[in-house]
Amino acid sequence: MTKFELLSNFDLESYCELLGINLNEILSKNQYKDIKPKLGGYIINLQDSNVGNGSHWTALYITKDVAIYYDSFGLPIPTIIVQFIRKFNKKSKILYSIDEIQVLESIFCGWYALYFLYFFDVLHKRSSNYRYLLNKHNSIFSLKNKQLNDKILRLLIHNIIKK
Repeated sequence: MTKFELLSNFDLESYCELLGINLNEILSKNQYKDIKPKLGGYIINLQDSNVGNGSHWTALYITKDVAIYYDSFGLPIPTIIVQFIRKFNKKSKILYSIDEIQVLESIFCGWYALYFLYFFDVLHKRSSNYRYLLNKHNSIFSLKNKQLNDKILRLLIHNIIKK
C-alpha cells in the first residue's frame, strides 16, 4: 500500500520511473533558466533553490507544439517557466489550468503533479487535443468540494500502482 505523505524530489523521481513517465527534470523554478528544454515531463518546485525550506510541486508537459502547465492550486504559470518553454519553441501554445483542485491545507501537491504527468504522458500520449485533455483531467476532481480531492487522488494513485 502506498504511503501518502509529502514527496521529495527523490520520491517523485522514483514514482515517475515506476509509472513509466518520461521525466526530464525535477528542479526549482529558478534552475530552469540554465537547462535546455526537451519533449516530455518536468516537475517544478515553485520555490527558488537558494531560498526557504518549503516547497510546492507543479508539473509541465511539453509536446512538439504545446506546453501544458499544471498547478493544483490553479495559479498562473510563472514567467520563468514561460521563458523556458519559449526556448524550446517560440511558437508553442501554452495551456495551463486555472482550476483550484487542492485545498491549501493539503500536502499532496507532489502527488497531484505526478498524476498530471501520468495522465498526459502515459494515458493520453497519442492524443493531440490538449485543451480537451486538460479539462478531462480536471473533471476527475471536484471543483465544488475540494476536500474530496485528496481522497480521489489517493484512489487514482492506488489503482495505477497496483496494476
